[in-house]
Amino acid sequence: MVIADVIAWAKAAGDLALQIVGEVLMRAGHTVEYILLWVEKDGLTGIKAIVRGMLKAGAKLADLVAWTIKRGLQVIKDVASELLSLGVTLAQLIAETLLYPESGLKNLIQAFKEIGKSVKDIVEAGLIQPAVDAGRRVLAALRDLGHTAVEIMNAALDIGGSLLALAFTLILEWFPGVYRPLDSRERGEAEKVFGRSIDLDK
Repeated sequence: MVIADVIAWAKAAGDLALQIVGEVLMRAGHTVEYILLWVEKDGLTGIKAIVRGMLKAGAKLADLVAWTIKRGLQVIKDVASELLSLGVTLAQLIAETLLYPESGLKNLIQAFKEIGKSVKDIVEAGLIQPAVDAGRRVLAALRDLGHTAVEIMNAALDIGGSLLALAFTLILEWFPGVYRPLDSRERGEAEKVFGRSIDLDK
């Protein structure tokens, strides 16, 4: 039997068979790209079960994201929801997706929204990345998907702490210009919220 026949049989047999096929093909030395191309040729039905089996056999998250992020929103949504159900975090998916063009991140964030993740969940996962640019790109993707600066700041407010200060700083970048210094009353209020986490003189 060729791989196409095995996958077709597994699709007819159900999710458990698909999971086993994904696991066996990975253990046999096939790549994530190779296996998922065969699944794609046969219509992508059962991709969640195949991914589950592949992960069980040691497939790397980076390889799964590399293949997935080049596909349409439905595939991204299916694979992301399966990975999340298996314990992969939003932050891990974002980190892996940042290696690809901007549309990949935007599609991933749209998929997160469609599977029920809140703006707060997404903002937090973006801001905890080790590089500030990662948070910047996540917030920009949310903005591009129609979320306002106020919505994003409200989500960051729910998170609090230094992530709130970082979100505030990154959102201010959207509004370039010359600003007047804070007066003493404004400075006092800002210090209550931000402490020394941001330079209030800028």
